[in-house]
Amino acid sequence: MIPLMLIILVVAFVGKNQASCCSLCSKFQRLIPNNNKANLPIKIKGKIILNRKLGRPANKLSEDESEEEEKVFTINTCHAKGEKNTLKEVIKLEGYKETKSSGEGNLLWYYSALREIDLKILSIRQCMFNRYPRASTICRKRQFHILLKKYQRYFPEDYDFIPRTYCLPDEYKSFKKRFEKKNDSFFLAKPSKGKGGDGIFFINKSTAISKEDMKQNEYIAQEYIKNPLLIDKKKFDFRLYLLIKGVDTMKAYIAFEGLARFCTEDYTKPKKSKKEEGEDDAPLYKHLTNFSLNKKNENYVCNNDFENNENEGNKRLLSTIFRHLENEGVDVDEIKDDIRDICSKLVLALQPFLVNTFHTDMGVGEETNQNCFHIFGLDILLDENYKSWVMEINCFPSFNYFFDKTVMDSETGKSKSIKIVSDLDKYLKPIVVREAITIVRDGKIPKDSVFDQVFPPQDYPEDYRDFTIFNEIRLLFEILAGFRKPDILTLAQFQKICYFPGMKTETLGKPEYAIIFSQFAKRGNKSFMTLDNFGNALEHLSKVLKIGKDANPRPLVRKLLKYAQSKACF
Repeated sequence: MIPLMLIILVVAFVGKNQASCCSLCSKFQRLIPNNNKANLPIKIKGKIILNRKLGRPANKLSEDESEEEEKVFTINTCHAKGEKNTLKEVIKLEGYKETKSSGEGNLLWYYSALREIDLKILSIRQCMFNRYPRASTICRKRQFHILLKKYQRYFPEDYDFIPRTYCLPDEYKSFKKRFEKKNDSFFLAKPSKGKGGDGIFFINKSTAISKEDMKQNEYIAQEYIKNPLLIDKKKFDFRLYLLIKGVDTMKAYIAFEGLARFCTEDYTKPKKSKKEEGEDDAPLYKHLTNFSLNKKNENYVCNNDFENNENEGNKRLLSTIFRHLENEGVDVDEIKDDIRDICSKLVLALQPFLVNTFHTDMGVGEETNQNCFHIFGLDILLDENYKSWVMEINCFPSFNYFFDKTVMDSETGKSKSIKIVSDLDKYLKPIVVREAITIVRDGKIPKDSVFDQVFPPQDYPEDYRDFTIFNEIRLLFEILAGFRKPDILTLAQFQKICYFPGMKTETLGKPEYAIIFSQFAKRGNKSFMTLDNFGNALEHLSKVLKIGKDANPRPLVRKLLKYAQSKACF
């Protein structure tokens, strides 16, 4: 038998060391900074401590448990908000794991734009995330159309899929001139930051937009497509999902399963005056396809038996419409080819902005976390000639499959809002999200996917290189600005150009470059230039130096870029 005294000594020794251990843990906790609210891994004296709970070391897992945990793909739904239900469907279907611990997981899913704290977390993690920094800026109606107008100016025949658009109040004179010249024109006024059909109204002879309207909001005036393709006497459009992934190596895919959104009133052509509209007090239900607007109409039909009655309801599957058109003898493959071509050109237009803002907010180089992707909503309208028109791009398309419906409470007699599941959305949206995640994670399109690659185009035409001009301007801009702060260009950085071969003449020297800089510098702050300002300045330089044709700075940019890339000093 073990002597009693020996047992007492052992118990006393263990108790003393346990107290020392608790004391050590208490001191160790104080080493963890209290401002680490992101629950990120903390490195102390070479050891990584996973801070699952603030100020408390993580429980140590066995090697087998750690390996098993790493194998299971984990999605963080902490910031998913209304899209959490769709993500749970994806997690269940794929056997993924869900976490809500801030900063953890293989994929961090965000419902809205990235905040500064999100950027800090993502910059030190090599995880996937579903947002490009500041992407919402370029998707605002005004900025989006300013961007595409520049491409239309250089490539008018290739970027002819956007209706004629004016940015108000800046282009009010041009808009008025066009309006007076073309009597039968109708325009829709859309607030630049508006969504869901809010604030949209017709501009015709009797309801011209006022200066007061333009003071309160920045608008775009978009020419109305008066010959839309109709099904069941109703106007409709497509909500397509455009997946863009990566930064320095960017790829894009379009989902050919999406939504067809129908108006809730039969289409009639817009009238010249309110008087001619008769007693119709809700004309927008005939002309706008926005779901958030039409769901308010008593005629709205939510088809929750879409598998058996696919041709009913104000929301239908894109594939249903394609089948309908094929039965009518329409060449659907040609429509799809047009959409692919449009998407590849849209990505070319978006690329310089997305890359530049990423480099500014997340950094440049191999060590930066470039595992980002973004699913944009693309609204396309078909006219009666089956031509595709891009109406707008949505930065945050909803992946929620519930919608609010206002009904009358039979007991109180008052209206109330209830949540209704849309079975069609519940079917479609997990498919889009699930396959988008697979493409980003595995780097390839899964078998029988709804997605097709559109960028880079698989058959890369020679003239596509011409469309990359603005990305080349972006690269030159970043070389001159320096990669630490690649979003602005100072006067001294801009003046470097005058030392490039052939960029200095008797009438164009350093002082003249300073004058050009002040002409094109940011409005309200003449001390720096943005990427857009820089492109305008190069266009001006191209005219002054008579390099190239039609003020297209492509030859000048390629000349400057070639020299800049050959010099290590930049």
